[in-house]
Amino acid sequence: MNLLSELQSTDLPGALHRVQHPGSQGASDHFGNLKARPSSTSLGSVSEFRVALANHLQWGYSTSLSCFLSVFDERKLAEDWARTRYERAQSNRSLTSDTTTLHSISTEHLQHTIVFPVSTLLSCFGMKSNRDITHELLIVDQIPARAITGQTDIGSLVGQGKPINPLSLCYSL
Repeated sequence: MNLLSELQSTDLPGALHRVQHPGSQGASDHFGNLKARPSSTSLGSVSEFRVALANHLQWGYSTSLSCFLSVFDERKLAEDWARTRYERAQSNRSLTSDTTTLHSISTEHLQHTIVFPVSTLLSCFGMKSNRDITHELLIVDQIPARAITGQTDIGSLVGQGKPINPLSLCYSL
């Protein structure tokens, strides 16, 4: 899998942003790590990686569990995504939780974490997406707890009609 190690991002911004919402492919473990849902997906070959990527990018359509966690390199985009997910959860009363959280992630603590820009992967594999993936990256398996520098509860902000202000509303863990 040398090709995949070459595709791994080495030029990350200082912060990434993860939206956790009802139906997310990830969940927190008892150590505070954000982990991808356990799946039987193997990334042992390029073809297996390509299938896992295609399944992951079919948000809302794939029933396959994913070994990836999507993150954004632009906070505003993550905020907009979080609001949309929150509003969708509010309109779907069958969900067991309507908590939507925006996690801020310090890339300084991702040295041993595999991160891929989605646009690079799609270009390499000759794949297309029906949505904008310019600012989306994929993390394999988990985001370590030490990298999570803050959380914002989107529901409490939307319910109060307040705009999201990362300087006053994001708190440190």
